[in-house]
Amino acid sequence: MKELIDGYRMLYETANIPNGYRHKGKRVAFCELSHFWGMKGRFYDNQQIRLLLVGRAPNGWMQLDTSSCAAFARDAVDRTCSDHFSWIHCDKGRLHNAPDKNGHFYTLSGSPFWRTSQRIWEALTGNPDFQNSEQLHWLDCIAWTNLYKLAPKDGGNPTETMKKQQLSACKEILRAEIAYFKPTHILFVTGYRGWFEPFQNLFDADFSLVSQNVEATAVTRYGTKIAISCRPERRSESAFIKDITHALH
Repeated sequence: MKELIDGYRMLYETANIPNGYRHKGKRVAFCELSHFWGMKGRFYDNQQIRLLLVGRAPNGWMQLDTSSCAAFARDAVDRTCSDHFSWIHCDKGRLHNAPDKNGHFYTLSGSPFWRTSQRIWEALTGNPDFQNSEQLHWLDCIAWTNLYKLAPKDGGNPTETMKKQQLSACKEILRAEIAYFKPTHILFVTGYRGWFEPFQNLFDADFSLVSQNVEATAVTRYGTKIAISCRPERRSESAFIKDITHALH
C-alpha cells in the first residue's frame, strides 16, 4: 500500500495551500473540503468480473484526519482497505445513505449514475434484476472511486483551481487504486474531454474514440477492458446501458 500512502501524502502536500480555495465568495480551507477514498464491496475480490466504477469527484462527502500529512494518508488508506460501502443502508431492497439531521436521505435508485451502473453490472455479470437485501446487495460486488478526491463540502464539482492543485496526486492515487483493486473492467462515467483526458497517460493502452454514450474504449496490455462514457443524465437510459455493456463485453 506504499503507493497509495504516497499518493495521499502528495495530495495533502500539494492541495493544502495556505490561503485555501475561493468557493461561492468565501475562502475554504483544505480541512473544510470533502475528502474522498476508494472502496470495494465485501465480495468484490471473489468476482470473476471485477468492475471498478469511476466517477468525476465526490458530490459532498466525509472528511479525513487533517491534523498532519501522515495522519491524512494513513486515514485514507485505512478507509480504502476497510470501507465496504459502509455508508449504504438497505431498506426492503432500497439502498440509501444514512438520514441527515432532518431525516432526509439519498436513494441510489433516484440517481441516474447509480441506477444505470447497477444495470450495467447486471448485464456484464448475468445477474438480471439483482435482488438487494441486508445480507447482499450489488455494491458488495463492485469497487468505486472518483478521479478527483477533493471537492466542496456542500456538494458540486471541484473548482478549476481545486482540480489543478490535486491533479498530479490524484493520478498517482488512481494508479495505486487500480493496482490494489485489480479490476477486470473499468467504467469511467466521467466524459472524455476535460475529465478523463488528463488521466489517460496512466494507461499503457491505445484509446479508440467512439461517440454518443461511449466516448472511448481501450484494452490494457494486462487485458483490463476500459470504457469512458458520458454522464447518463438526460439520455435514454436503456440505450446508455446497452452501448456501455456492449463496449465492455
